[in-house]
Amino acid sequence: MFILNTWSTISKAIKTADRVNPTVVIEALGVYRVAGRNNTEFTVACYKDEEGKRVVDCGCVAGTKLHTPCFHAAAAIKAHVSMVTWSQPVF
Repeated sequence: MFILNTWSTISKAIKTADRVNPTVVIEALGVYRVAGRNNTEFTVACYKDEEGKRVVDCGCVAGTKLHTPCFHAAAAIKAHVSMVTWSQPVF
């Protein structure tokens, strides 16, 4: 789990996600299943905490033990931004 302050926070993870191009399955708005390496799959949650901070929580080692951005989180964030954008009313 980590706090997403700016895009630069996850810039390296985004580059890796673009290179690896993992499959992202939308479970619900804010909950995504992302393919990892070696036939693994991780659940990534994107939400705001009680203080309004953007939190990204991935079940991989980087997310759970190191609390650093991973490519699974970056791929899920890209899907999340698309989902939130499309769910906003146009008018």
